[in-house]
Amino acid sequence: MFLRKQEQENTVKVFSPAKINLTLEILGKRPDGYHDLFTIFKTIQLADELTINWISGERRLHCSHSEVPLGEENLILKAVRAIEKGVGFPVPVEIFLEKKIPIGAGLGGGSSNAAAVLRILGEKYHFSEEKLNSLSAELGADVPFFLQGGTAFGRGKGDELEPLPSFPSFPLVLIKPHFSISTAFAYRQIRSYTYGENSLKLSQSLKQGEFQDLFRYFVNDFEPHLFPLYPQLEQIKNLFMENGALAAQVSGSGSALFAVVSDEKHALNLAEKVKDFGEVWVTRT
Repeated sequence: MFLRKQEQENTVKVFSPAKINLTLEILGKRPDGYHDLFTIFKTIQLADELTINWISGERRLHCSHSEVPLGEENLILKAVRAIEKGVGFPVPVEIFLEKKIPIGAGLGGGSSNAAAVLRILGEKYHFSEEKLNSLSAELGADVPFFLQGGTAFGRGKGDELEPLPSFPSFPLVLIKPHFSISTAFAYRQIRSYTYGENSLKLSQSLKQGEFQDLFRYFVNDFEPHLFPLYPQLEQIKNLFMENGALAAQVSGSGSALFAVVSDEKHALNLAEKVKDFGEVWVTRT
């Protein structure tokens, strides 16, 4: 799922994709403090680029985005440490992160970066798929999905995955408003739960190859809780739908929204209409 751009003896360049949640249904709170989810993930073409160099000395991380922390709290370095624990010796790497996925947006950029590093280092040191999956679950709820990529049904915290037939490719307009939303804050707003029917129906439609009604099942249970606090989110969604989007909603816990449209020209026109609300990308599912 990670597209390698270039590989040399001591250097690997790899694209690390974002994701959207086609569905995100919150079923209840767990004893461990997490929430049980039904969600259908889809990786998209928008991606960060990581350059991993094997070097001598200490591991180092660099990033093109000034707001990305470069200390031990970064998921990339946590992934390196997880590999080091598995092999039993230091792994001296220098990693350059060219950041294209917006941060604090619900698009999974940090989790994707961590999964990419696990994949590349895990292959170098001959980790089994089972071991990588175990390490990914320890790093974060979305990291196991990014190891797999594509389209998948996530249960539990989102880390119990069932691969699904690929969601069809459509042009996609993404917008990151001029604010971020903390995932922890978003979950604290949840006061009611659902039963996951839309995820089950969308999953079944994909399995049966019935693509004509897919968009009717799109849902994000965060929206009714976040829209009163962030009215601009609902305003953007309404603007998307009023201008002919096939579907539009918040991804993850926000603050990014996406709109699925039928053709590239429509996507470019729609991007122009919402550009004053934040940073906009035109990509594909």
